[in-house]
Amino acid sequence: MKVKVALLVLVLLLVFNPQAGAYVGVVVDGEERFFEKPPLVVNNRTLLPMRDLFETIGARITWEQETQTAVGSRGDIEVRVPAGGDIIAVNGTGEGSEEYLDASARLINGRTYVPLRAVSSVLGDEVTWDGSSHTVYINTGPSVFEDEVPTSSRTVRVVNTVEGTASWYGSRFHGRSTASGEVFDQNAFTAAHRELPFGTYVRVTYLSTGKSTIVRINDRGPHIAGRIIDLSRAAAEAIGMKYLGTVRLEVLDINDG
Repeated sequence: MKVKVALLVLVLLLVFNPQAGAYVGVVVDGEERFFEKPPLVVNNRTLLPMRDLFETIGARITWEQETQTAVGSRGDIEVRVPAGGDIIAVNGTGEGSEEYLDASARLINGRTYVPLRAVSSVLGDEVTWDGSSHTVYINTGPSVFEDEVPTSSRTVRVVNTVEGTASWYGSRFHGRSTASGEVFDQNAFTAAHRELPFGTYVRVTYLSTGKSTIVRINDRGPHIAGRIIDLSRAAAEAIGMKYLGTVRLEVLDINDG
């Protein structure tokens, strides 16, 4: 079984980038996360305690003392990571289930550290890296991006930033056609904007909570003066915005390499 090994940037977490000396943040489903143990840099590879990583993305993890193996699972996917090895097993053991890591898993002070680039989207998560803000974005729900380009080759660049008032719309318009011709789904991460081309991705940060999410423009609006974007209900809930709110919009240029 071939697995999309993109566990990737997940472990560039909230520390200083060993290469550039810059702070690295991690945002999971629109919420910035902090970790008890910081990542380690070994031979130019960033490693994170597997338990912290898996619990952050909603997976369960156990430790097999006899085999010195960390076992993580979510849904119908199980990942086995033996300490000191450079191979992980996905949904079983033996030929056909093995995936190679770009750095060996290590047992350090009783914790199994795994390389970022090798263990997270094995679970089907989407991971993107924003080089301009040194932030890793992890989406554990339905893919924000519609294409299937491997996340390991995707980069995100902010091309424009603006602040203003945002609003949201939901059940009243659910199931109706948007200006782009799509059917509006209040549970999808989309938004209405007056000028941005349909299909543009925008990172929206609610300044009151500091939470961010990424939406795709598929409608026109807002139709009330003084507002700069209309979010779907799901997007508004993800950033904790119940009514109107002041947000920062970052227009993203996504390069799928």
